Amino acid sequence: MKIVSLCACLGEYPVIRYYKPHAPTHEAGVLCSHLARFIQSELDQFAQYQRDFPPPSNRPRGVLLVVDRSMDVFAPLLHEFTYGAM
Repeated sequence: MKIVSLCACLGEYPVIRYYKPHAPTHEAGVLCSHLARFIQSELDQFAQYQRDFPPPSNRPRGVLLVVDRSMDVFAPLLHEFTYGAM
């Protein structure tokens, strides 16, 4: 998975947080929790096989936020002004 590869390259073993709506209005309301759980299991498996991961550091642990498109209200508007939308 590319997110796990990115974390391995950066030497990060992030804490994963995800968006969970209180009253989901669609079936994809649980998508963030499923994706966060999948990423966490892949990171745990990678750390199990790579004994030197994560490398020692005096920085605090990073945080990976998994959110859906409903959290970003400006992206649909901004998309129409990009070169790819033309």
